[in-house]
Amino acid sequence: MPAVAGIAVALPQRSADGARLSDKAPFLQVLVRGRGSRARADRSRRRAAAGEKISHRGDFVSKRRRGVRRADLRATCAMIEPYERRQVRPLGVWDADGWRLKAYLIARPGGAPAAGLVAAARERAREVVALPGRHETYGVGFVGVHQGRGYNQVFVDRWANHNELLHDVFISDAETPDDLRRAPRDHNSVCVWDLALQAFEREAWVSRAMGPGGDPGAYLDAVLEGEV
Repeated sequence: MPAVAGIAVALPQRSADGARLSDKAPFLQVLVRGRGSRARADRSRRRAAAGEKISHRGDFVSKRRRGVRRADLRATCAMIEPYERRQVRPLGVWDADGWRLKAYLIARPGGAPAAGLVAAARERAREVVALPGRHETYGVGFVGVHQGRGYNQVFVDRWANHNELLHDVFISDAETPDDLRRAPRDHNSVCVWDLALQAFEREAWVSRAMGPGGDPGAYLDAVLEGEV
C-alpha cells in the first residue's frame, strides 16, 4: 500500500478509464517525491522561522568525505608489504582414522619444512577427524601446513553438509615448530596464500563432487602444485 506524505493510500488496480495504474507509476512516483520535497522545505522554513541554523549539506560533503576516506586508504596501502609468491607442494594423501586428506606444504620458494612440523600436523589432523560431530561428512578434505616467518599455521579442512567446509586451525612458533596448539579465538584469519589453496579446493569440490555423477573420491585426484 503506497504512502503519500505519511498517509497510507489504498489504490485500485485500474483507473476509471480502464488503464492499469502501474502504467501511471512514473506520475505517482513524481507526485510522492514532490510531496516529500515540499514537506522538507516546509520543515526548513519552520526551523528558520524559529531561529535555528539550517545547513544544507547535500552531496558536496558526502563526496568530500568519500575523498578523504580514499586518501586514508591510499596511505594505509602504502604501509602494506608487497606481495611475494609462495610455493605450494603436495605432501600426498593422508589416511587418518578412515578419512583421506590431501596434504600440502606452503612455504617460500625453495624452503624446506621445519623439523617435526609435518609430523605434528599429521597428528593434529588425526585428532580432529576423530572428534565426534553432528555434521554429515564424506571422509575427505585437505590439510595446509603453512611455514611462516614468525610462526607456523596448520589448518585441517573437511567437507560436510554437501557444500560446507569445516575449518580447524593450529599454530606453533618458528622456534618450536612441532609444538602445534589450537589457535586462540582471536586468531580467526586466513592469509592470502591459504586462501589460494582453499579456492583451488573449492573448485575441485564443486566440479568433481557436486557435479552430475559427482564422486568425492575423484576430488582427491585434483592436486595443486606451484607458486601462488
